[in-house]
Amino acid sequence: MRALLEVNLDLTAPLPKFNFYNESRRINTQAGFLAGSKMPDCHLHQSVVSEGSFLNGSNIRNSGIGIRSRIGYETTITRSYVMGADFYETPEQFEERECTTGHPEYWHW
Repeated sequence: MRALLEVNLDLTAPLPKFNFYNESRRINTQAGFLAGSKMPDCHLHQSVVSEGSFLNGSNIRNSGIGIRSRIGYETTITRSYVMGADFYETPEQFEERECTTGHPEYWHW
């Protein structure tokens, strides 16, 4: 797990050891066709955010945010890799979990 974390955190560097943008060594991925991420009122510094994520009023530094992630209001994430989710929660599932962000109005997109 330590190696996975370190490799993903290295991708947030201005010049990471592994380069996804090298034309001579192209990386092809499977298209997910997800909507772009929403990031209202966020502060991002040297981070990578995957598609389909909802970041709301968050402060994210030197981190990787995985596909379909949901990051709540006034959350700070530093030097971390958030794995993401395989599917979106329905509004009913979300309410069932009893979100305790202190600002539930921010989650109703």
